[in-house]
Formats: sequence, structure tokens, C-alpha cells
Amino acid sequence: EKSIEEKKLQPWFSSVWVPNLDEVNFDKKLLFSPLPHFEQVKQAVLIIQGTSDEIIPVNSHSLISLALEIAENENFKVIKLEQANHSMYHTGKSDFPYWAKLHKDYLNSMESWIDGIQ
Repeated sequence: EKSIEEKKLQPWFSSVWVPNLDEVNFDKKLLFSPLPHFEQVKQAVLIIQGTSDEIIPVNSHSLISLALEIAENENFKVIKLEQANHSMYHTGKSDFPYWAKLHKDYLNSMESWIDGIQ
């Protein structure tokens, strides 16, 4: 509320809708962190993260990797797909812009990793 009060004097404030904070619904599922669970994972893990993902933090793969190292898991791999979003759709230019396409390396990356699991 203090932050809102401070911004009320800004010229743009009248153009922004701000809900009554006591009426805002908060989804408690958003407080869940999988990291403590990754700290216990011993099986092989493939982490694929799109560099254009707007849903999870850009450093998520690093945090998961650290958690797997805490678990002493040496059998994990991180793949970052350039211009892929959270759904692994390509976000760059397309020769067919009417619907999204999976990133060209997504399926091959998974298949290669699965074939290489020991």
C-alpha cells in the first residue's frame, strides 16, 4: 500500500488500474518450490530450458543444477534452447507464422539424451 501511495503522484498513475489489495486473490500454489525435491533426486535428469521463457526465471536451470549437485547426482544434463519459450515453441522468425512450431532441436535433444542414459 505504501508503494501505491508513493506512485499516486506520478502522471501515469491515473491510466493504470490498481485493484483493492484486500480483494486480490493469491494462488498459494505459486509458493511451491521444487528445489528441496531436486536435492533428493538420484536418477538421470534432463533439464531443457528455453531462453525466451517468460514463465520461469532465466536462471532456473542453474538453481536446479545446484540442487542436483547437493543430491550428489552426477547424471544430469542442461540444454538451453535459443529462442524457445516455456512450451518449447520457437519464438523467432518463422516461414509459417500462423501458428507456433516446436523448436527444431527440442525433440532431437530429448531423443539423444534418452539414447545416452546409462
